[in-house]
Amino acid sequence: AFGDFWRLLGRASRFGMAGEGVTAMIVAADAGDNPLADRREDRKAAAERERKAKVAKVASQATNAMAAVRAQLDLRKVAADKAANKANDDAGAPVRASSTMLERVFDARLDGPDKYVVARRKERKTAAGAGTAADLAAGLEKMTDSVVKMARRDGADGNTVTAEHKALLDDVAVEQGRKAIVARAASNYRQHTAWLATFATFVQCFYPCGWRHNPPLDGSEGAGTAIDPRLVALYLAMVANRLVPLGGFVCDHVDGTASFAAKGRKAKHTKGAEAGERYYGMAYVKTFLDGLSGYSRVWRVMAPQYDPDWYDTIWALRKVCSVRLDSNRPFKAAALCPVTVASLLATLSVTNAGDVNFAAVLSLGLAFWMRPNEWFFLDVECLAFVKMQGLELLHILFVISKGDDDSSGVVRRTAHRLGCGGTSLAPEIVLDGDGHFHGAFMCPVCYLAYHLRFNDITTGPAFRARCNPCAPMPMNEVTKELRAKLPA
Repeated sequence: AFGDFWRLLGRASRFGMAGEGVTAMIVAADAGDNPLADRREDRKAAAERERKAKVAKVASQATNAMAAVRAQLDLRKVAADKAANKANDDAGAPVRASSTMLERVFDARLDGPDKYVVARRKERKTAAGAGTAADLAAGLEKMTDSVVKMARRDGADGNTVTAEHKALLDDVAVEQGRKAIVARAASNYRQHTAWLATFATFVQCFYPCGWRHNPPLDGSEGAGTAIDPRLVALYLAMVANRLVPLGGFVCDHVDGTASFAAKGRKAKHTKGAEAGERYYGMAYVKTFLDGLSGYSRVWRVMAPQYDPDWYDTIWALRKVCSVRLDSNRPFKAAALCPVTVASLLATLSVTNAGDVNFAAVLSLGLAFWMRPNEWFFLDVECLAFVKMQGLELLHILFVISKGDDDSSGVVRRTAHRLGCGGTSLAPEIVLDGDGHFHGAFMCPVCYLAYHLRFNDITTGPAFRARCNPCAPMPMNEVTKELRAKLPA
């Protein structure tokens, strides 16, 4: 009985307390002071404050990041050159190509007869066509401004990207990608379009569709368009059967320029030979197809020879050309062996500036197996005579080389010949009975040192032209001299 009484008393007290709470809430509501409503408003205000802080942080981060990019843009060239110079000082010889060194190498040759080759090689080496740091920074500036604008718009949460910002990202990224794709092809664009000039006369005469083989790269006269694969197949069949006159057909191109044939039926690459006396060989077919590939890469269209519907046909016609046509190669290059170099040196006088220059090129070419572009782009600043373990070595940095995979240049060294008693300061030159270089005692280190001292070359290109000692040696001059001195 007592237990039931206490349980009933407990229930009454709980109901009484609840009733008092409800009464208090009603009174508080009438007084305009609802504690639950205030709590909800506090949460909303806190969320708004958090959102604004997050958005402000995003905008601040973007602004600070862009400031860091600008600082990197200002320091990148100086820092790279400083690192290269420090490496050079530590090693006692040039071991790394700096941006100033590259600029000097290219600038010394841009006004010569090989200016187009130099310009193309400069664009490939510096990858300027793939987009410069300044171009990329300009795109990032736009993206930074867009981030700040997004932060200022109503309802920005710092996590959601607007459609306008997505479109801007597409523009910047796609543009950089496009430049990277066409960078190498664009550097050879002039050569590729030259290989398509004769084909353009065929198109103009037999299928005048308005196709142009050499529109400007800047798009000022319209973009390049794809060529019909059927025209390529028909043209290759004509070349295989020797039905295309050398220099092309007489016509005016779409841009108004006259064809080779219209200028007198002489093609520039035949060096004045009459068109009727020669015909196109397999070498032309290869360059023609390379020209189509390069043109297509630049303008981002499908190359006709890679069209799935015409791939087999075009490559079958190429095979026919290889069977029916000659290689048409006017000069077959051969490796220079020591005996051949020795016989050539015996024709060169030690008192003739041009002969001394040529002797240095021959000896270094044999010692380093140099390619033409390696000796052509070689500057005195890239040479050093260094002593290592009591031996004097010729240290060369080839800033332009086919073997340069990481754009840091290729370093090679060579020593004096066995038994040579000369040094870079006192080179030893052995003469034959006629006062010419004795090929059996050739020393590349002494020959180069003697050439630099005899011709008073202290800076700039290491090898100079015969006709103008102040100008760099033309790229084809060695080939000309070899053809003149070597038996056919």
